[in-house]
Amino acid sequence: APGFNAVRIDLARLALIENDRAKAKSYFDEIIQRDSKHVAALIALSKFAIEDGDREKALQLLEQAHTGNPDSIEPTVLLVKYHINTGEPLKALSLARELKQKHPEQPVVLETLGYAHLANSDTSSAVAIYKRLVSVSPRSSRSLLLLADAQIKSSSYGDASKSLKSALELQPRNIRAQLALA
Repeated sequence: APGFNAVRIDLARLALIENDRAKAKSYFDEIIQRDSKHVAALIALSKFAIEDGDREKALQLLEQAHTGNPDSIEPTVLLVKYHINTGEPLKALSLARELKQKHPEQPVVLETLGYAHLANSDTSSAVAIYKRLVSVSPRSSRSLLLLADAQIKSSSYGDASKSLKSALELQPRNIRAQLALA
């Protein structure tokens, strides 16, 4: 029941504000007992598992969110990041490519795919993906910074300088771009 889940989510948020992690976890567990595919609850529980050092449980919950919601972007992005952080960049790249097939123009998907390419030391593919990201989000200094980072990693320093200058044109007070150009 959506009302039940929404109330439990709100109660869990209040419990977290009150630093009552156990109570928050119990509310998320109640949601999962009624709806084993509930994305927000599965993701929250996976974060608790990571904080507790239980990587296996975190992976199981992220995979459950991913397989239960195959068109949802967030669980797959988190699963990609999980695999990169646990030293499995090829799994991450496979998932990121799968996600791009479903959501080819979503900025977060392109960002995630570029990140997965970088984790696999494929800087030329990362540059190409980030160029696509810049074309999809032309007013985003973040996209330009990601592109510049990939360009630096591929030793394209002139192109990186251009990307950083473009980022500064969009956001003149961007400290990261200023420092990179210094």
